[in-house]
Amino acid sequence: MKAKFLHFINYLRSLSNYWRFIRYSPLVLPKILVGVIKTVIFKQNVLRVVEIAVNYRCNSHCIFCSAVKLLDPAKENKLFTPKDYQKIGHDLDKMGTIGIVLTGGEPMLRIDITEIIKALGPRNKIISLVTNSLLLTRDKVFALKKAGLNALEFSIESDNEIENDKLRGIKGHYQKVMQGVEWAREAGLNVCFSPCLSHQNLKNFPRFIKFAQNNKAFILLSLAGIVGRWSEKDKFRLTSADWKKMRTYQEKYPFIRNDFDTNYSLRAGCPAGREKFYLTAYGDIIPCSFTHLSFGNINKEPLPKIFNRMGKFSYYAKASPYCLRTMDQKYIGEVLEPLNKSTHLPLSVSRHPLAELRKLALE
Repeated sequence: MKAKFLHFINYLRSLSNYWRFIRYSPLVLPKILVGVIKTVIFKQNVLRVVEIAVNYRCNSHCIFCSAVKLLDPAKENKLFTPKDYQKIGHDLDKMGTIGIVLTGGEPMLRIDITEIIKALGPRNKIISLVTNSLLLTRDKVFALKKAGLNALEFSIESDNEIENDKLRGIKGHYQKVMQGVEWAREAGLNVCFSPCLSHQNLKNFPRFIKFAQNNKAFILLSLAGIVGRWSEKDKFRLTSADWKKMRTYQEKYPFIRNDFDTNYSLRAGCPAGREKFYLTAYGDIIPCSFTHLSFGNINKEPLPKIFNRMGKFSYYAKASPYCLRTMDQKYIGEVLEPLNKSTHLPLSVSRHPLAELRKLALE
């Protein structure tokens, strides 16, 4: 019990690094306490954070896009409405969720994006939005803030304008991001940079860290993996040495974070299927935005039931101290590689070659 108490004290200290987010959404504090108690004492899986794709259309052409294979043009005209998201928000409240990340595609292509934010219930959640900035205007940024948005996560890869624009596939992308940063600060939004960290660009990361410091921005890391346009390019994945170096940077600079650093379990580790999932624009529940494996669809089953099913999968039932999809070779081979052979994503667990997953589909 003493050890758990010390872990909890360290957890509270770590939350101080995120005070800039919590201060705009103080009602998350009691939810955090309940989440920790249920997870640590009662050994329950409590949903901490959800990534929600509101579409898959995009006006950028990133060379490493992870969502490109999820796009179904026929379904883009039948997306969830704000009313649908209101119900989803209520379900997430009951499940203990404190964080929502709106993503895509490009979320700003949704003309009703401010209504979606309101519908999800921002008073007791930290809601952020990932954007390439191309459609941002000053008025839109202020409208996002008024709707209840807590943070803007800017997709940016480099402090070098030419290098960044090449990776993001749009000339002028860097300048649009920097203009968006100014508007976000003016509106009182938290500013985050969201780069994709790979084996190849890790050597330039110290330069990016300085860039973020100069712009008073948090760094929210995405880790390269075999998914999307990089599904056949394992060379970009972090090595064990890369992982250690990344963690060293995070220890030195508290404004760099991954989604596995503030778990209700009070221990760093992969939250996929345990404290986190990703809701596709078409209703499928998958473990994270980079693991395109559907455990069910909320158009057919209740959300809590699907989350419970996901938590029974052996890889998610036990805690992993590192990111499964980037560092666990067995997981990559058994779970991820079969996904890349599928022509339709996300792949249902009922169609996955792993027998354990097919069995879960029958429950």
